[in-house]
Amino acid sequence: MWWLAAVLLLALLFYGLKKRDACSQHLAAAGRAAGARQWNLFDAKMAAARASAARITEQKARQEALADIEYLAAHGAYSRNRPDDAIAHLALAIRGFEQLGDASRGLKLSAAHQLWGDLAFDSADFAAAESHFRSAALATEFSEQPERVLSSLKRLGDVLLAQQRYDDARAVIEKGIEYERRLLMDTMPQGEGENSDVIAMAIPDLALARRDFASAERLYREKVEFFDPASTPAHESDLTRFQFHLATAQRELGRMQDALRTLHSAVEAAERDFGPEHPRAEHARRRLAETYLLAEGRR
Repeated sequence: MWWLAAVLLLALLFYGLKKRDACSQHLAAAGRAAGARQWNLFDAKMAAARASAARITEQKARQEALADIEYLAAHGAYSRNRPDDAIAHLALAIRGFEQLGDASRGLKLSAAHQLWGDLAFDSADFAAAESHFRSAALATEFSEQPERVLSSLKRLGDVLLAQQRYDDARAVIEKGIEYERRLLMDTMPQGEGENSDVIAMAIPDLALARRDFASAERLYREKVEFFDPASTPAHESDLTRFQFHLATAQRELGRMQDALRTLHSAVEAAERDFGPEHPRAEHARRRLAETYLLAEGRR
C-alpha cells in the first residue's frame, strides 16, 4: 500500500482497544470523518475522545487511549497540511506506544513511524523519511505482521529511488520480494507453492532499481491503466505512486513530454483523492515543476 486513505490506516489503532468503550467509538467516528475530510466533525469527535480517555480509570488503558488519540490527531494534521502539528502529535504517540507491553506495540509503532516517513517524504526530507521507514520496518516482525513490514520496505524503496540510489533501493526491494514470496507461498494450499510461479507485486520496482527503464515504463504503465480512478477508491490503489515511478522511467528514457503528461495526471489524482491542500498534492506539483525545469534544461 502507498498512501492509504486515513480511515484505513487508522483502523490499526483499534487492535489495541480491548472493548467498545466510548473513547473507541469517538475515535472510530473521527477516523471516518478524516477519511471524508469532514474536519469540523473530526475535531468534535477528537475532543470527545480526549474527554472519554480522561475518564478511563485503568492507567495503562488510559495511556494507550491517549497515545491512539495523538496518532489519529497526527493524521488529521498531516491531511490538513499542518506538518509541525503532525510531528508534535507523532512524537507523543510514539512515546506512548513505546510503553506498551502487548502485541499491539510493534504494530502501532510501525504505523506511527510510517506516517512520519510519509510526512517527511512529501516534504522532500529524504534523510528523515528513510530513518522513519526503516524504524517502521524494524518495529514489527515479519512473522507477526508481514503486510506491515512489506509496506514499510516498499516505502523505503521509494525514498531510495527518489534519490537515484538505485543499488541501495535494489537491496531493499529484493528483500521485500523475498518476504512477499514467502508470504504468498505460506498462504497457498499445501503442495501447490513448490510448483507455482509466484509473481511479486514489487517486480516493477525492481526493474526501476535495476535501471531497466524500458521494462519499468511498460510495467508501471500497465499498473496506471489498470487502476481506473472512476471506479477504484483511492485507498485501494497505489495510483499516484505508480504515476510517479512511471514518470521517472519515462524521464530516464528521454521521453520528457510523456513524463510531463504523466505527472499532470498525478497532480489531478492527488488533488482529487486527497484534496488540493494535502501534502501529497504538493508533492505531485513539486515533481511536475522539477520535471519542467529538467525538460527546459535539455532543450
